[in-house]
Amino acid sequence: MIDIHNYTPGSSTPQKMQNWFLMNRKVFSKLNFQLTEDLIRELCLGKAGLIERFLMHLRAKIEKANWDMQKDAGDRKDVAEKVTKSSQRLYTNPKGTKANFNDKPEADQDIISPGRLKQQLNQVAVRGNVKGRSDEPVPRALYEEKEQECLSKEETIQILQAKVRRLEHLLQLKDLRIEDLQNKLETAKPLARGMR
Repeated sequence: MIDIHNYTPGSSTPQKMQNWFLMNRKVFSKLNFQLTEDLIRELCLGKAGLIERFLMHLRAKIEKANWDMQKDAGDRKDVAEKVTKSSQRLYTNPKGTKANFNDKPEADQDIISPGRLKQQLNQVAVRGNVKGRSDEPVPRALYEEKEQECLSKEETIQILQAKVRRLEHLLQLKDLRIEDLQNKLETAKPLARGMR
């Protein structure tokens, strides 16, 4: 018997679910980490071993986010240096002197117009794709979206695998029940024959 005065409303399942939904919306979304309603329900009900798996997955996600932030800080410096070098190269004529923005470009200068630059980049991308590899960076938002899709699909797979295991267990129980009933039927048959 539970003493009501010892039971805090914060321990109730609806309150736990509300707290998990709040964390899912406010905290986990910033890590591109979303929990399904089923998973939240199972966490609130205290399913054995689930919180450990969740915490390990969350820890990996946080470590990855930290690594990405450190990597991005280093990448920003590299990108800035590359942009500076490429812009110097774009606005330099073959004689090695820098072109003035006020000067009219001469026919033999290596100044590349934005349209021509885009065309050259497209040709490089096509050649890279033909070889099966492209060195162009993927936008972070697209990468994170695809990663989130993968995580969502992995979670769906785990849920479906758990359902399959449960159904297999139920099937085994049904098989045992059928076997038991068949044994009872076979033992009852000789008794029925003897009574005739």
